[in-house]
Amino acid sequence: ITPPALGDYLLRLHRDYAPAQLVITENGASYSDGPDADGRVRDERRIAYIDAHLAEVQRAIAGGAPVGGYFVWSLLDNFEWAHGYSQRFGLVWVDFETGARIPKDSYRWYRDRIAGSR
Repeated sequence: ITPPALGDYLLRLHRDYAPAQLVITENGASYSDGPDADGRVRDERRIAYIDAHLAEVQRAIAGGAPVGGYFVWSLLDNFEWAHGYSQRFGLVWVDFETGARIPKDSYRWYRDRIAGSR
């Protein structure tokens, strides 16, 4: 995982093809962090991953790339075609047996980030 590659790629697309707009439709990381004894999911690695990639998107925008959107993959832990329920990409932890959901630390962090308070 090399976050600068995202920024470089966005800048290359801008330079070589001059699209009207670029949208990152899926960007995320799978980590198996689950609820701790307090019922909290402390997924610092996901926060670091998203933060580093957002910094690269900002770098590309500063370089002129017309980025019109960025979407984290995904809101909820879900079924992945190649890996079933073994991979957890979501900002919200899902108990696949009961359907219970717990917002991860990354959920709160991302909420604050996109609201402009970080």
